[in-house]
Amino acid sequence: VVNGSLSAPDTIRPNAKGDFKVTFPVLDPTLYVVRFGNLKCNDIHLMLLPGERVNMEMEFVKDYDFMSLKSVKGSKNMALYQEFNRILGADLDRKEFQLATTTDQRKMELSNQWQSLETAQRINMKKLIEKNTGSLMSAFLVTFFEEDIVAYLPLYEAVYDGLKKDYANNSFVKHIGAKINSMILPGKVAPEIAMK
Repeated sequence: VVNGSLSAPDTIRPNAKGDFKVTFPVLDPTLYVVRFGNLKCNDIHLMLLPGERVNMEMEFVKDYDFMSLKSVKGSKNMALYQEFNRILGADLDRKEFQLATTTDQRKMELSNQWQSLETAQRINMKKLIEKNTGSLMSAFLVTFFEEDIVAYLPLYEAVYDGLKKDYANNSFVKHIGAKINSMILPGKVAPEIAMK
């Protein structure tokens, strides 16, 4: 991801066992998106810093069309991402799948379970980001809370304060700063608006 959008992709063909290896220099802290062309599944995100040697193991869970990041070595940012995904877990995906394939009464029960699980996950994800405000991956992860930025503004500010010194030019850090600055809150001066 360069300046908030996907740049030209590289294509990698795995061997018959599904293994692949790619080596490239990381000159700036960058988010990479690994897409699986012929599989209908989620992307894997990689936040890499200069000098890191990252090894990862993934597993495709066919029943849920889900690519699982099983292990990551060599990157603190990616360890944080893996923990975030562990919290997110496949339970929500399974619940969503069950919601679509059950009776109305069972759907109601599962819907309540879904809401409870989703609330608990948001609390745990927030705690994880709060513990890691100096990690560049937090700048990416905090964007999962954008739909309710007013409620999560202190989290945005903590992540921004933890990163602005070392990563001032990073697109995710700039995005967080812009989101914070765009908020019009009590006691904050609103921008001038010219009516024509």
